[in-house]
Amino acid sequence: MTEIYDTVVVGGGIIAAAAGQHLAAAGYRTLLVERDDYGAGTSSKTSRLQHCGLGYLSAASGSIAAFLAHPRSAIECVSLMRRSMQGRAEFVRLAPERVKPVAFIIPLTPENAIPHWKARLAFRLMTASDGGKVPLNLRILSAEEARAHPALQGMAGLKSIRGVMSFTEYQYHWPERIVVDTVMKARAIGMEALNHTAVTGLAREGDLWRVILTAAKGSLDVLARAVVNCAGVWIDEVTALAGAPHIRKNTGEKGTNIVVRLPEGLRGIGFETVTAAGAPF
Repeated sequence: MTEIYDTVVVGGGIIAAAAGQHLAAAGYRTLLVERDDYGAGTSSKTSRLQHCGLGYLSAASGSIAAFLAHPRSAIECVSLMRRSMQGRAEFVRLAPERVKPVAFIIPLTPENAIPHWKARLAFRLMTASDGGKVPLNLRILSAEEARAHPALQGMAGLKSIRGVMSFTEYQYHWPERIVVDTVMKARAIGMEALNHTAVTGLAREGDLWRVILTAAKGSLDVLARAVVNCAGVWIDEVTALAGAPHIRKNTGEKGTNIVVRLPEGLRGIGFETVTAAGAPF
């Protein structure tokens, strides 16, 4: 191992792996350390979706005037959608074997109040963001067609449905494999990586950080000019090691997960809507 690194990346999920790859590609001497296995944390516990970014436009599902009344927020939402579409196109084209298409359905109901013209406008914006390189395959069905759609049989409020939007999302087969792919690519261009190695100490020494690493075989100290904290939900633990426990990045947020077994006919189909507050669901 090198004695002094430009950067030590703490974490082994997709954010840490991507950060390490970018740093190594930029010529920085980089070490990545993960206390468990690569992709074992949050990266392995997701919906596995390569989101197209539609959720970022959900704030405009109600009043577009109200959406545009906050230009900074509107620009940020559109920018995030654009980046999502470009990332989606790049990944699906470069690694088609790592994803599978999933048919997503958005029932257009009185509750989510999404008119057809607004749906078409949103998808035109998204298509323009990546130049149509990976099609969204948008279809808008009439109310009559929606009521006959096999995936919606048994849906509450089906009689009052106004139509359906359907489009194609992509889902990773194994997100952990993508993390490992990224770590391996970074190692191929010079990054060093250690899993099952925890950061147990951080101390400032002049212009450098002394990073204490602990693994089953014992402890090791390395020096680094910068430490990149990509520890996910454990980010505050790493920050505390640096002597700044008062800086909290993780704050509590209440959420609800509902787990149901859907009929076999719904395998490979996703649903999306907007809550009364304008949040994607």
